[in-house]
Formats: sequence, C-alpha cells, structure tokens
Amino acid sequence: MDYDHLRALGPLGLANRFRRIAERLTAQARSAHREADVDFEPRWFPLFSLLLDAGGTTVGDAARALEISHVAVSRTASQMAKAGLIERRDDPDDGRATRLVLTPVGSRAALELDEVWDDLNRRWGGLIEATGHDLLAVLDAVESAAT
Repeated sequence: MDYDHLRALGPLGLANRFRRIAERLTAQARSAHREADVDFEPRWFPLFSLLLDAGGTTVGDAARALEISHVAVSRTASQMAKAGLIERRDDPDDGRATRLVLTPVGSRAALELDEVWDDLNRRWGGLIEATGHDLLAVLDAVESAAT
C-alpha cells in the first residue's frame, strides 16, 4: 500500500507523523540497547543524560530543563529508581525538593551506554544528512513557534 494517510493530511497530520517517527527511532534505540545487553529504556534517556551532565538535579529543575511536566519527571525517575539507575535524596538547599542522582549502577550503565549512544548519534546523524536539510534547525524553529 503506497497511500500514506498521515502524509495526505498535510499539516493536520504533523503531530501524528512526529509520533510515528519517534516510535520508529525509539524502536531502533531499544534494539540497540538490547544488542548491547544493557537494560535501559529509551524514554529514560533525556533525564538520564541530564543527570549525567549535571551530576544531579531536583525534579523541578529537571522538568524545566527538559520542558516536560513535573509529573512526567517523577514518573520517569520512579522507573529509573526501580531499575537501580538513580536514587532520590533530600535536597540540602530546599527541604521541600527531591534531588535525583545517579547510583553507582547508573554510572556504570552510562559507560556501557556511551558506545550505544555514539552509534545511534552517527546513524541518525547520517539519516538527517542524507535529507540534505538542516532538520534539527527546522525542528528548533517548529518547536519554538509551537509554544
């Protein structure tokens, strides 16, 4: 079947086409993690990489940095804590806040994941380059305009 209804919808299909692309890339990432024998869900990547870069952060700061809801960060953090990758600590600067930090297991996983992420970055960078367009700049513009 060559007919693609989402494409035919034009701009009305945009959100669904982004979702479809995200699902395909997520499946590729999940497969790459599995091949590397690393127990890691692709949906954890944004928070995990933020914690890796920042050395830890509060739930609220993570929500602001990732531009997602506080609830979404908390839910993801709970899943990652259950997997042993992160832990919650009381924030010494704000007794009401919870600080998220990588565990030793999470730090070791980061070393294993680094190679997987380098491979995905090369693969997806190649996909973008093959289009002949600066897709990331276009996404930045669309994302900025959609807020």
